[in-house]
Amino acid sequence: MNINKKNLISLIVAVYNVGEYLPRCIESILQQTYSNLEILLVNDGSTDNSKQICNKYARIDSRIEVINKENGGLTSARKVGFGKARGDYIAFLDGDDYLENTYVESLFTSLIENQSDIAICGYYLDYKGERLSKQIKHLKTCLKSEEYAKELIQPSIYPLSGDETRIPNFVWLRLFTRKVISDRCFVSEREVYTEDLFFNSEAYLQCNKVSFVDAPLYHYCMNASSLTHRHRENKYQMEKNRIRRMEQILKQYGISDERRLYLANLRLIWECINNAAMCNSYTDFKSEVKLVYQDYDLRRLPLSEVLEDATFGEKICYHFFKYRMYFASYLFKKLMKIRSVK
Repeated sequence: MNINKKNLISLIVAVYNVGEYLPRCIESILQQTYSNLEILLVNDGSTDNSKQICNKYARIDSRIEVINKENGGLTSARKVGFGKARGDYIAFLDGDDYLENTYVESLFTSLIENQSDIAICGYYLDYKGERLSKQIKHLKTCLKSEEYAKELIQPSIYPLSGDETRIPNFVWLRLFTRKVISDRCFVSEREVYTEDLFFNSEAYLQCNKVSFVDAPLYHYCMNASSLTHRHRENKYQMEKNRIRRMEQILKQYGISDERRLYLANLRLIWECINNAAMCNSYTDFKSEVKLVYQDYDLRRLPLSEVLEDATFGEKICYHFFKYRMYFASYLFKKLMKIRSVK
């Protein structure tokens, strides 16, 4: 099938203090084999030289528009960019990542040939000079709407050993038709973790078909700023918000999946203990973990048999948490931290 390259595709790039990596990102966009692009660089209140870099490239290429706004976070930048976008097809990118030169054309071809509303590709994970390919190994080229719950939504809540595949939630792996994106998609990362999961789940509800490109076309670059090694004051509340939204998603899709929700709650506890272990003292650690204990009593929660699908760390966490073993939890997390830096 001949692809009509007259269709305008909007690429929305969230930019915040990524001056070191931004030229690489923009250059990879300018080198795309599909050229009818609207390139929106959304500068989210950067304090480095990102704004100057954006302006420099805007002078070079008329397809580029720079949008400057006060800092509001990743979701805020995406939402502002979407509000300005004119294309019938939309992709969201991060300013410290970059693209294979066929990223746009391959995804757009998949949309058109399969008459889908969302196309998803694989990616490369770039970290410390190494590159790991993460391809989409799906048994089907497309999924219809009645298949979304089993194939896309449930594995995203918590992956089980029996799942045939798990499609990454990253929004930047997707090209969307404009009609599937609404305000409901934009859930702030300052309110809840895994905001991309909620973006996608809302978009799928408006989508007739999803197609896949079995090739890594996006470079996800992990750098020092990508990794979190600090204590987050609002971690527990954000994790609770995430679980509530997961429950809402399951209801939207008419799914009852206690097993995955149980494991998602266990992971919440694990993540919160991880976070508490970054406190300066055992006293602070114990005080924070007690807040979690008030809401979660694993001695009363059902389905303990689902632990066969939990990770090793989550199983250890389960037993320490179940019997209120504060100090053992603290020591275990400290030992794991020491081991991870060796």
